[in-house]
Amino acid sequence: MESREFKPVKTTFILPPIIGTLIFCAVLSVVIAVGSIASGAWFLIIFAAAPWLVIVAPTTYNAFVAYRKERYEIHSDHLVAHRGGMLSDGRTELDIRNITHVRLRLPWLRYKFFKVGDVRVESAGSAASEITFRSILEPEAVYEEVQELMRQNGYSLSRTEELHMESPGPLGAMTVVGQRIIGAIASSIFLLFFVGSGVAGLGSQSGILGSLAAVAAMAFGAVVVLSAIAGIVVTYLDITRRTYTVHNDAVTYTEGFLTRDNAFIPYENIADAAVNRTVVDQVLGLYDVKVSCQGSGSEIYFRRLSNGPALQEAIATLVASAGKASRIKKESKKAEQAKKAETEGEPDSGVIGKPGAKPPQSRTLVDPDEAWTTTVRMNMMRTMVPLLGIIWTGPGFLIAAVAMAIKVSKTTFTIGTDSMASTYAFLGAKHQEYAYDKVTGVQINRNPLDTLFKTVTVQIWSIGSPQPLVLSNIIEEELDLPALLRQCGIPSDDPVQGQLKQSFGPKLWLIQNVFGLAFLAMLAFACLVLAIAVKWLFLLLIPILLLLPIPAAVAASVRTGRQSLTFHAEHMEAQTGIFFKQRIHVRYDNIKKVESTRIPLTDQGTFKVYVAGERIVQQQNQQNAGAGGLKMPYSLQGLYIEGIDAKVDALDALMLGLIEPNQIDGVHEQGDDVISTSHPAFANEVVTLAIVGIFFPPLWMLIPLIIWQVKMRRYEVETDRVVVRSGILFKSSVSVLYNRIDSIQQNQGALGKAFGNGRVTILTAGSSMPDLVVANVPDYQEVYATVREHYGQIEK
Repeated sequence: MESREFKPVKTTFILPPIIGTLIFCAVLSVVIAVGSIASGAWFLIIFAAAPWLVIVAPTTYNAFVAYRKERYEIHSDHLVAHRGGMLSDGRTELDIRNITHVRLRLPWLRYKFFKVGDVRVESAGSAASEITFRSILEPEAVYEEVQELMRQNGYSLSRTEELHMESPGPLGAMTVVGQRIIGAIASSIFLLFFVGSGVAGLGSQSGILGSLAAVAAMAFGAVVVLSAIAGIVVTYLDITRRTYTVHNDAVTYTEGFLTRDNAFIPYENIADAAVNRTVVDQVLGLYDVKVSCQGSGSEIYFRRLSNGPALQEAIATLVASAGKASRIKKESKKAEQAKKAETEGEPDSGVIGKPGAKPPQSRTLVDPDEAWTTTVRMNMMRTMVPLLGIIWTGPGFLIAAVAMAIKVSKTTFTIGTDSMASTYAFLGAKHQEYAYDKVTGVQINRNPLDTLFKTVTVQIWSIGSPQPLVLSNIIEEELDLPALLRQCGIPSDDPVQGQLKQSFGPKLWLIQNVFGLAFLAMLAFACLVLAIAVKWLFLLLIPILLLLPIPAAVAASVRTGRQSLTFHAEHMEAQTGIFFKQRIHVRYDNIKKVESTRIPLTDQGTFKVYVAGERIVQQQNQQNAGAGGLKMPYSLQGLYIEGIDAKVDALDALMLGLIEPNQIDGVHEQGDDVISTSHPAFANEVVTLAIVGIFFPPLWMLIPLIIWQVKMRRYEVETDRVVVRSGILFKSSVSVLYNRIDSIQQNQGALGKAFGNGRVTILTAGSSMPDLVVANVPDYQEVYATVREHYGQIEK
């Protein structure tokens, strides 16, 4: 296919922001004018023109500038969007092979009169990596073109078989409408109360103004009521016209009454499915179903459905089909690689500058005939014992105990051939199902209670779900852990090939905690001064403060002694914990980023390995797990590693197939593979701090430290990865391999334009935040071009 470039339709692109601004400024001007008249300060009415000068003019100009910079490119293997404004420029690039979700939107008025629409393409990375073709002509044709490109790049998308199709019924629609009615009534009362109060004050000034105010109040009230009624009607029609369809190789939906949406998720990227029901849903017979794809927050929600069991079965079939398709595809690719190795000799990893590298190991999924299948439940005694800690609360303990007993008795965990599931069904209901080929890590937890009751808790990490699937408090004899690990892609016969050495001593601990010890010393000196000046009893606090670090040092020494990092042929294993033990298994091909920190005056340090996927640790909305909460990436870490810089380089080389796992502790020299080194400009951060310091002047004292910190930062583009190195005392590095990159961006903001620099953002799969940012460098365009060249040639 030939590449093509196109732009949005000018009228429909620039009018929405301008019209929105005009409406806002008109309302604001009216409020200023009315306030001036009501207060008697007539001279203030001149400020009614201020919004038109301060807001409308810049917004209008920015709309024309944004249109001039907005353009899109469609290539055979990637998509590009260029955009910007008065003070910014940006470019986002997305590979076709990383697409997870495509949505076509036909806005009501714009499509009706101008035949334009939007096509949004999302990838396996964060929301920042998506590309939206806005206000384009023939949006349906572009939507179909993207699908055809996906087929050419390996996606199925045949949709030859329909597994299930359903739409929300009148009952489901009414539950949503009921919520909207309550919200509309509350909003209307709020608006009418405050507007009425203002009108009453205005009417007291003059008889004519009072009459006008009464008419305005009646008109406003009528508009509010009619708008609320119209919104409720449109909501009902919108919900009842939604259609959700599960095909043999995709999940699709259409929705909308005035503005219409069509979208699909290819089954190659189905990560998990979940079914949720509240108590009210149980009574009304309604279901909410969520399908997640690779990437946090990439979900399609099937809401307010009546035929939940059939839909749940169709989703389960699709998740299983995705696992089977992945297994067949990977086995075929493995056979091709083996054949290529026989005919051409040494295989090439696709890494530029590394012709002798082996291709990364691809996981071998278990054949369904050999899979271990079972259904297990939580152990009642093990789960109930922790509640004894609140027995003193009396009624509270009884309520918690009854709730926990119901949860234990009504929760089942099913280990299947291509997926695993967690099901809870009582008054509410919840069903989670994970495909094995989307599992990125397995965490096994044991504590003293588990030792007593011979139980274990297993967390299954997934690239697409905002929560791990947790097999809680399972009798260990009922759980075949080697078989479960094997089905999750961790071979049970994967031999141990290496282990990282960790050492800990008083000197190392003192260096690492020097600031905390200095703070304790200052407190001890303050106690001495207080003892002399106030009362001798303050002397008793001095030995306590001086002895306080000893137990912390002992705990750190014991903790380090119990931690190990073991390297197998295909995966990495981390163990830690004294009483609360944890073991994590992660395949090398699921590691997306490595971050390290070297302790001053030593060659030792810590490193953290980030794994594809993330969890929400502070959930705000139980119905929509992806909507709120603090998102944390999955990770494992090593403490006090000798030769930390060389070990991090060796770990990246291991993931590239350049060395064997048994060599990772023997690599002592870093390779010289740097293509270019970029240094950031300190002006951006200094100016930002100076502006913020206007409101808090003491911040200006940090400017020398900021300059020093920026001077110590550098960005290295190498033949196989991008590395950020920084730190004044504690030297840190962050590296991302090219074959882990999902999409890249280049941007230049207002300060970047002023000082002639910009940034390059690198995103990997399964994250809601960028993994690496090359910030404020003058040669950002060259950095982007180099990364693009190398990343585009990697076979992932």
